[in-house]
Amino acid sequence: MKVLICPGSFKGSINSVRACRIISSEFSLFFETISMPLADGGDGTLESVKYFAGGKKKKVSSRDPFGKPIKTEYLSLETNTALVELALSSGLKLTDPSMKPALYGSTFGTGEVIEKAIKAGAQKILLCAGGSATADVGTGILAALGVKYFDAKGKKIKPCGANLKKISDIDLSGFNPKAALTKFEILCDVQNSLFGKNGGIRLYSQQKGANRRDIEDLEKGALHLREVVIKKTGKDIGRVPFGGAAGGVPAMMSVFFDCSPKKGAEFVCSLASFEEKLRESFLAVTGEGKVDATSVKGKITGFISKRAFEAGIPALVLTGSADSSVKGGSVICVFRQRHWGDKNFNAEKDLAKTSRELAKLIAAILKKGSGIA
Repeated sequence: MKVLICPGSFKGSINSVRACRIISSEFSLFFETISMPLADGGDGTLESVKYFAGGKKKKVSSRDPFGKPIKTEYLSLETNTALVELALSSGLKLTDPSMKPALYGSTFGTGEVIEKAIKAGAQKILLCAGGSATADVGTGILAALGVKYFDAKGKKIKPCGANLKKISDIDLSGFNPKAALTKFEILCDVQNSLFGKNGGIRLYSQQKGANRRDIEDLEKGALHLREVVIKKTGKDIGRVPFGGAAGGVPAMMSVFFDCSPKKGAEFVCSLASFEEKLRESFLAVTGEGKVDATSVKGKITGFISKRAFEAGIPALVLTGSADSSVKGGSVICVFRQRHWGDKNFNAEKDLAKTSRELAKLIAAILKKGSGIA
């Protein structure tokens, strides 16, 4: 009997490859396991894609959401393709929500990584748009590629969420000509559009430090930018599917690069031959750092649970904390400390212990059910 071990990353503690090894090592004491570290376009997608497709990591310098110099990387794949994980340069894990990165952070650093990948010969960019700290609607990425923004008085504006409402003109004269010829594919970790009650700005800006009033201002700013972009290009960032992921990055990138965003989970699962391996298994074990309402809006745990449910296969969802359920999956919290900041906190140890206990329990139930003495 085979168990499919297919976790995503436990953000802030264990990446998907390491989590997969830990869970597999415990379940393999009782069952044959299939290891499949997955991702959804957010944190850990680079590692997951490298696991299945190979490629070479390229180390580069960049900047975090507030402009601090950092060292990061992208994945160079065959056929002149580069995978850029936005979370590695513009991710929430690089900053503190108290600094309000939704308002004052920028995706400029991610744009720098893209620019360097293109300069190194990449003709196609797989941009993983998830795990962001920002809500600048991708203006930072475009700025790194040569786009400039000006207010009504002709003063140059720094791209960030708080400044969207000030943008009066978009200057494309300095746009990187190689970037203009580059093909983009955007992998999204959530399916929300940009605006409205269930839009990306309203749903995800709070976790990036924005309060209720800030969120109202951010949406007004993005709506203002929408009119400027329509006037400049004739295209509407508000109509882009998945446009609300990563603070609006897919919306802006789709307009300027004529690309269609897609579900990151579907892309990675296809690469991993997930459907085929699921059919070989009697149980799927997935997981992520936190299960919440967004888990069913494109996150890997929601995707796995849905596919398993449709296939008639039970799914376990291991998580650090949960304030929501996942249809088709049984959610189990694995971390034992009340606070992750506890000095004795050991995520890997807790994940291993919980995995072993679950595997032992399932094996015992199956043994009893089979009538084996």
